[in-house]
Amino acid sequence: MIVPEHVPDVDETYEFDVADQRFLIEVRDGQVSFARGRAANPTLTIECDADTFVSVGARMLSPFVALATGEVRIKGEQTRSAACTRMLGLS
Repeated sequence: MIVPEHVPDVDETYEFDVADQRFLIEVRDGQVSFARGRAANPTLTIECDADTFVSVGARMLSPFVALATGEVRIKGEQTRSAACTRMLGLS
């Protein structure tokens, strides 16, 4: 899931809201961690339904197409979405 050579050298939190289930990915000092729940101040919040989440994760749907069609919504610093998708091996 995580592409180690594409982990950005940043302190950021990406919150995912998938069908009312929330989890987050934290990037700190080149290390990545995962947790359930809400982030206090996420860099990005990515929202979608469960089918879209699975389709993007299975590489059946491009995250950029999903964003353009409204199947995925991003709140926050949208310029950071490229770093997140690259880290997840989705670009």
